[in-house]
Amino acid sequence: MEGFGVADSFEIARISESVARALVQRANVLDCDAVLVPGGNMPCTAFISSLEDALGKPVVTTTQAVLWAIREHLSLDWTPTTLGNLFL
Repeated sequence: MEGFGVADSFEIARISESVARALVQRANVLDCDAVLVPGGNMPCTAFISSLEDALGKPVVTTTQAVLWAIREHLSLDWTPTTLGNLFL
């Protein structure tokens, strides 16, 4: 397990897409089944699907997991097309 080295949630929100992608790719190790991206401000929501395509495994973010839990709790018939395999 590896941290991103960012402790402040406001600093996390300022991470660029290229840095966020690099951090997620660095967290990907061969023997993991998925990559967990903690931190609600981590700017990965817009490109979860492309991260999963690049890594060949699920990527689960805090924001994505909260949206999934809300959908399940409210029994919504909603399947977003850009939030990765968690919703399939």
